[in-house]
Amino acid sequence: EIVDLLSDARAVASGDDSQKIRIRENVKEGGFYLEGIACREIASPVDLLSVLREGQRKQTTLETTANECSSRSHSIFQITVECKRASEKKARVGKLLLVDLAGSESNKGSITAVEQTQEGLRQKQSIGINRALTILGTTVSQLKKGDPHVNYRDSALTMLLKDCLGGNARALLIAQVIPEAAHEE
Repeated sequence: EIVDLLSDARAVASGDDSQKIRIRENVKEGGFYLEGIACREIASPVDLLSVLREGQRKQTTLETTANECSSRSHSIFQITVECKRASEKKARVGKLLLVDLAGSESNKGSITAVEQTQEGLRQKQSIGINRALTILGTTVSQLKKGDPHVNYRDSALTMLLKDCLGGNARALLIAQVIPEAAHEE
């Protein structure tokens, strides 16, 4: 499910289906978007960092054996920049997505004392995290092979990243890797 980390409303907690965020396809311009999410106008880098921190504070985390404060979901922070010169009638629009992918993890033997009461939730989150990462990997492989049909609809994550994965998009990956033998599978 999708949660807006910049919204004050928590539709998920209230159980109100009419308030749930839905993914919609932009048929005219291509790609997908989220209907009903909070958007903020930013005037400075300080404002941008403030909004980013606000969302980060609301992100769900839980202690695991690998990390005291493990992110339990993927997060996407979209920055849309509009630029219009006085001599131009139409604004130029650019989009930057900052994507924090929660780490893949094994469900076997990674329970701490703190997690014992939340084991079911942690395992459900872990399955969702791993599923989305697997689908993202499959999508990237299809794009790399030049497959004529890439199914972005298998995951909310791949739908939202569609216009950033192909076409004129540029991507940069920064990975944090734990190089300990205990984390090898």
